[in-house]
Amino acid sequence: MELVILGGEMEGTRFLLKGPTLTLGRRSDNDICLPLDPRISRSHARLTQQSEDVWLLEDLGSVNGTFVGQRRINTPAVLRPNDRFRMGRTWMTLEIKQEDTAGTEALQSVRLDDTGDKPFHADSVVYSVAAGGDADAQREMSAPLRYLQVYQRVGQALGSTLDVVELGNTIMDAVMDSLPAERAFLLLLDPGSGDLAPRVARWRPDIEIDATQVAISRHMVNKAMQERLTIMTTDAMSDERFQGLASVHDLRIRSAVCAPLVHKNDVLGVIYLDSTSATHVFGEGDADLLASVATQASVAIVNAQLFTDLRNAYEDLQSAQEQLLRSQTLSTIGALAATVAHDMINIVTPLQPLIDLMLADTDVDSESEEVVRRQTKRLAALAERLMSFSHVEKMRLKPANINTVATSTLSLLNTEFNHRRVRVCQHLEEGLPEVMVDETQMDRVFLNLCLNAVEALQGTKNPELTIRTYQDQDEVVISFTDNGPGIPADTKQDIFDPFYSTKKTGTGLGLFSCQRIVQDDHGGVIEFESQPGINTTFTVRLPVMTIAAPSEQAISV
Repeated sequence: MELVILGGEMEGTRFLLKGPTLTLGRRSDNDICLPLDPRISRSHARLTQQSEDVWLLEDLGSVNGTFVGQRRINTPAVLRPNDRFRMGRTWMTLEIKQEDTAGTEALQSVRLDDTGDKPFHADSVVYSVAAGGDADAQREMSAPLRYLQVYQRVGQALGSTLDVVELGNTIMDAVMDSLPAERAFLLLLDPGSGDLAPRVARWRPDIEIDATQVAISRHMVNKAMQERLTIMTTDAMSDERFQGLASVHDLRIRSAVCAPLVHKNDVLGVIYLDSTSATHVFGEGDADLLASVATQASVAIVNAQLFTDLRNAYEDLQSAQEQLLRSQTLSTIGALAATVAHDMINIVTPLQPLIDLMLADTDVDSESEEVVRRQTKRLAALAERLMSFSHVEKMRLKPANINTVATSTLSLLNTEFNHRRVRVCQHLEEGLPEVMVDETQMDRVFLNLCLNAVEALQGTKNPELTIRTYQDQDEVVISFTDNGPGIPADTKQDIFDPFYSTKKTGTGLGLFSCQRIVQDDHGGVIEFESQPGINTTFTVRLPVMTIAAPSEQAISV
């Protein structure tokens, strides 16, 4: 099974799912590192395998949430092949890997075999080269050209990528093309556990790979790492000193060479090659070549790891700075909003009855009267919205029917709809289950979405707003669709950000507040889909109330 990135800067990237439990996030110590999306948390989610084709996806308290389809998950959700899910702005899916099945199984089943009583004796080493040491210059005439070709390929890899796996693939391809190996493995030490983990596996096309037989001699690997030597053995099968090493005897290894990856005083891992054929036997020149390649590879791997760590640190700092700036801005605007809202309420509260008296004693046409009343109500609503943004409120969640809430909101806007000549179509499904909502807050969400739609419909021929409600599995859904000009593609990713607005007089707080109320306070999802020149749909998804709830539940937000 593979995790496939469907969009963004990492689009097309594939991760092989190699364990019963895998973590996902921006930090490099995650099993699946996704560093290029700043909206993904450092430790964002966890995948746990339930069966061959079933995984559980769990959010780890991320800031921006984890979504399966369009639903934000609050408990572990089941994933199957081709299910789409999102972290931050990155969509991904699970796919069954069809190609190279044998290679995948072989890589996953590589193990260090330490069965047998006898250690790897020094007498078993036919030839050795110190890590970083000079190779013997006296080789056959064809060796310099062969070495040069390998060095060129490895050098090109070092200059073209900072991805460890991509580096490993290129290096191992060059090694396999130049040395008489039947199998080749790149193993790197895990910085957390200290265990060797296979990163790249290669073998000759004519070699059949049995996933249960991909074993490497632990004794030989340990000796290479401990003594920092590239070691080579020949005719291991006929040497009585190898009779106790099952990984050599069972696999009928005739010749093997193992080069440590050493940078300064740190051992990073090994490159291991072996052969079972009498016609594919390693020579001293092969050990020299592999030692030189290992030296180059070590520097490249360290550089790649440092680059990844630096990039993660930079993105963490950038995210922290953005969050700090956002918090400071919100705090400042909140204080300002509280002052403005307080003054506005003091003005509007006595103004309303005075307007009623004036209209009763004055001969005013009905249209003008309606305009005055409508604008006064809008001023009061604006003051209320500013006040709700500026201070902490008590959410009062109660069982409610979403159709009742929606109908109540629409009744307040009938005058606005008629004034703007907007045709309203309601398709409210009957018998919907109840949801836990604060009706006042949800009314604000619906009011904001409707007013946004009405404003977007200005200048549209035959303006129309369609409201639908329906049940989608364990969610109740309400959507608002207008046939306006749509949302420009270059603004879609920003419309929920605070203080972002495309309106000349907009505050940029409407959709931000809607998202906060729906997702943070109600555990739901608010999303949108827009087709330029055709329509825009905002959708609110709320979880169905599945258990008997008390008549009223107070939540501090």
